[in-house]
Amino acid sequence: MTVGIAVMGRQNSGKTYWVERIVARWRAQGLRAAVLKHDGHADGPGAQVLRLWQKAGSDTDRAVSAGAAAAAVFGGGAMMLMWPEADEAVEAAAQRLLKVLCAGGERIDAVILEGGKSTMWPKLVALRTLDDAVWLRNGLAGGVLRNVWGVLCGDGLSKGEAARCLAGLVPRVYDEHDVAELCEKLRTDPHLRLRTGVWTQ
Repeated sequence: MTVGIAVMGRQNSGKTYWVERIVARWRAQGLRAAVLKHDGHADGPGAQVLRLWQKAGSDTDRAVSAGAAAAAVFGGGAMMLMWPEADEAVEAAAQRLLKVLCAGGERIDAVILEGGKSTMWPKLVALRTLDDAVWLRNGLAGGVLRNVWGVLCGDGLSKGEAARCLAGLVPRVYDEHDVAELCEKLRTDPHLRLRTGVWTQ
């Protein structure tokens, strides 16, 4: 079974840092993680998504502009795949990613969604400051943020400060010294199991 977790937070809260730490720890243990990045800037009205993600006038850009259903660029052992007509929710995008990877015979032990605060994915929330913790407390109390699995404290916020600010609202608080424990709990929590992009709970 595959683990699914979102890592979300405010801008510059350390989301990418935490994704890197989790992926690196799992890789060292022989586990394979796929990362799905939700670009909230691309969801705005009139956003030309592919223009944000690739070089204008490139061969793939030209193929997509001509009407290609999909375009990929690869070389040096890497590949980037684009579906220009993929107007789907994050959950459906994760399901599609898992199907594509698994159809190619890839073993994927985890899918990490960076971003996606409006999804139903279980969430780790990256916090760097006490102001971030207050933002999270208000979002949880107001019902704006849901399904928070835990909190990740950055260098400007101690676990103690976060725990006091969020008392009774979040079940787990971690910092950079807890990466091994965090990764083990993520890997073994039955509530985080995905089956082709859908939780089994």
